[in-house]
Amino acid sequence: MKRYIKSTNDNWDEYSPTRGYKYWVCGGPAGDYPGDYDEDLAAYFGKVPFKNIRTNSPEDAIFNWFKAENMHPMDAAIYTDKDQYARELCQWVLDNEDTFKKMYNRVNCSYKYEYLLDGARKYANKSQIGKYTDQIFPFCYG
Repeated sequence: MKRYIKSTNDNWDEYSPTRGYKYWVCGGPAGDYPGDYDEDLAAYFGKVPFKNIRTNSPEDAIFNWFKAENMHPMDAAIYTDKDQYARELCQWVLDNEDTFKKMYNRVNCSYKYEYLLDGARKYANKSQIGKYTDQIFPFCYG
């Protein structure tokens, strides 16, 4: 019996976690807790995970990251597959510092405000994303 493999058009958007959007926001436990049984960890891993969001807006990505961060402290990230989008997100923070601070103050964020602001300042004009989809610093897993 012969098997035929259908070739693709090599469209990376079909396979990329961002699915053609600029940003992918995700958070929460990725699966079952594999270690020794612990009541607190079992409760955490039993929580309903954050629903993944894909967007082209830096503001929406950060807003949803704060929501995910509030639900799952230090267990949320914003991903992108292009370095220019990572810079755009960090630059948005610097250009809209008042809005960013309001978002920060609405939730119980695990990160210090200055840490997030300094990270955005550092990477607004610095490369951080390579060839493949990766987390945007400082909006990454803790």
